[in-house]
Amino acid sequence: MMRFKDIRNYYFHVRHKATTSDCTDDWNAIRLKPLNRCEGSVRAEPLNFKDGSLLRFKEKIVIDEAGFVHRPSYSYHYEGPGNHFHFRYDRDPEHQRPVVH
Repeated sequence: MMRFKDIRNYYFHVRHKATTSDCTDDWNAIRLKPLNRCEGSVRAEPLNFKDGSLLRFKEKIVIDEAGFVHRPSYSYHYEGPGNHFHFRYDRDPEHQRPVVH
């Protein structure tokens, strides 16, 4: 598991992964909104891929004292070429719905 010294270090790691993947040239779509040295959000609205697909994501990031990343909330939304929905993953503790049977 990777460790990071601060939120900016994590942000540059995410941008580096996008840059070196050869799937996108749109790494500038990835944005950082720091709250403090070890907390903030990283997002892309959207990150466009060379094949015409896209990924919208937002992660709330907390870096603990040991350098580990925690994501208290996140959203990942992927659409294939032609805006065909493929998947969406969310974790938002503030808006959780109770299980109804």
